[in-house]
Amino acid sequence: MNKTEIEEAFKNFESKYNLPPVFQMSDGKILGAFIITKNGESFMITFESSDDDILEAAGMISPDNTEEAAKDLRALKAYCSVPVPAMPAPDTLQ
Repeated sequence: MNKTEIEEAFKNFESKYNLPPVFQMSDGKILGAFIITKNGESFMITFESSDDDILEAAGMISPDNTEEAAKDLRALKAYCSVPVPAMPAPDTLQ
């Protein structure tokens, strides 16, 4: 998977569930998907997220179809398992 594929997967997820932008976040070790729901709730999915976390998040995204949302979140989780290079903060933020 490359950066373009990951960005496309995140955008497709946003479009499917009519969500604000899904942000990619990294601490240099793990990539996470920071998601804000239509109700203003937020959560983060990483490759370390448990299935219980996925199911809880799916209920926030699509209460009427949590199975489909959970499947899509698991797909995002798979993208978050890609090794990510460290991106230090710019000097102005240190």
